[in-house]
Amino acid sequence: MSRRFMEFLLFILTPLAESCSGKNEHRSDADPDLWPAEKPACEHRSGCSATKEHCEGGWTYFKKTGACYKNFFWENFDNAEKVCKKNEGHLVSIHSREENDLIASLAKTGIQWSEWTQLTWIGLRKSPGSDDWSWTDDTDVDYLAWAPNEPSNTEGKEHCVELFSDDYHIPNPMTPFGSWNDLDCSEKMRSFVCKKKALH
Repeated sequence: MSRRFMEFLLFILTPLAESCSGKNEHRSDADPDLWPAEKPACEHRSGCSATKEHCEGGWTYFKKTGACYKNFFWENFDNAEKVCKKNEGHLVSIHSREENDLIASLAKTGIQWSEWTQLTWIGLRKSPGSDDWSWTDDTDVDYLAWAPNEPSNTEGKEHCVELFSDDYHIPNPMTPFGSWNDLDCSEKMRSFVCKKKALH
């Protein structure tokens, strides 16, 4: 096998291997506060925090909150919270625009959605008959990002909250990327994000 052919194979296969290993997921090196756990140590990058010191593999560390985040798939709200608890966390609570942007980017597929269940659960919910929203981790509700005319509580059944983690298949100012919508908690959602304290 010629050296030129070997170089060609390396050129083709190396990006594919990195993609399959998760090294290129979600974030670029442009934001030093965000590092997927699969990233190698970054001792020469200004402001970089080596994620393996803060989070388990597959989780993303956000320096501004001191928390770890991971995207999971296909559960209704209650089962999604159970998955998060099994992973020593809760469905994500969101307390700033920066944190909201992070969650939207972690869950984004880049595929335009057409069904309400193709989006992302977050940990905000209310009890039937109540107008008081609360996070499943019992932190303060000090930030909201409702889409226009939301929450609507259609048919009195929408007690949980999803985040628009992709763009609607038809341009629609009523469903802006990163905003929130209330939905029936029993719906099986494509995505949900768990949040837990960093290891240290």
